[in-house]
Amino acid sequence: MNKNCERCKKEFTCNTNDIKNCDCTKIVLKDETKKFLSNTFYNCLCNDCLNQLNDFSSLA
Repeated sequence: MNKNCERCKKEFTCNTNDIKNCDCTKIVLKDETKKFLSNTFYNCLCNDCLNQLNDFSSLA
């Protein structure tokens, strides 16, 4: 299913019905990133945004 990233608005393919084969499972999120995301209202983000957030968490 095509979605728009809630952070950058870019269109991407999301496989919520088959999460094991979704592109987002290719990214290993840092604990700091997971904690940040748990405090947001984001539902589904593109891999670019997930990678950016992971990079930001290493700067904190």
